[in-house]
Amino acid sequence: MKHLHKRFVTEQVKILFAAYLKGRVSSIEVMDELGIGKTQFSARLKIYRQNPDNFSLSYKRTTPKRLIKNQEEAIRKGLLFEKRLIEDPSLPITPVLWS
Repeated sequence: MKHLHKRFVTEQVKILFAAYLKGRVSSIEVMDELGIGKTQFSARLKIYRQNPDNFSLSYKRTTPKRLIKNQEEAIRKGLLFEKRLIEDPSLPITPVLWS
């Protein structure tokens, strides 16, 4: 399922939250319409209540999309080391049989 900010514009969500707060629709109807659960509904509604005029669905990513190059290289080296251990014929790997 796509993210909320990709499925709706901010004004649509504002209208739904305003209708909910005025008692015109239930929380279940809003959650169904938005396709979100209780936790996300509560979190978004809390932000909306704090400042309805400046409420926005847009956000700025706080973490990089990819791993840092040296982290990625360290992971790759670790996996290659483990692969060599598994494929090493001098290291006996036998299944453990539980009786």
